[in-house]
Amino acid sequence: MTLKVPLPLLQPGTSIKQPVLRETINALVARSEEGLIAGPGIDINDNVISAWDQPGGQESNEWFGLITRITQVGIVPTNRWSYQVREAVLESDQYDGWAQLTDGRSVNAFNTEEEGNTESGLQKSGVNTDNLLATFAHQPIPIRALVRVFALTTSGGDPSYWFSRSNGIDGTCA
Repeated sequence: MTLKVPLPLLQPGTSIKQPVLRETINALVARSEEGLIAGPGIDINDNVISAWDQPGGQESNEWFGLITRITQVGIVPTNRWSYQVREAVLESDQYDGWAQLTDGRSVNAFNTEEEGNTESGLQKSGVNTDNLLATFAHQPIPIRALVRVFALTTSGGDPSYWFSRSNGIDGTCA
């Protein structure tokens, strides 16, 4: 059963005050022995209740995306890349069910597994590239790979996007 409750329309810079606030909260959430339970389109986090028009309409700090472009960081190979990632949606409950979300987010992201990598020597993956034979080398995360993106904020207040996925190693024998 879906309960539709009209919510007060708030203009930017305004807020709801008692008793309308209490009535609105009671209309949005239910109580149980465990505490408050949020309904569809409701999020309760650190005593802050957020609501949005449609379920899934709130922008999350974490989301799934597909890699669409890869760019090497630096002039010489540094075993670090930047990745263009497009928000993805799961269209079926099986492998190959992910697709780019129409009008989804598209961001430049970095891989935490590559943080601190250099052109040679011990990489953050634990692989020492000086010990790799012939053309074997760290590889970027491939195009269309599924990653979970984390939206962070720098100390200067700028957005920064990251994911964590281990790089492969590939090459040919001499």
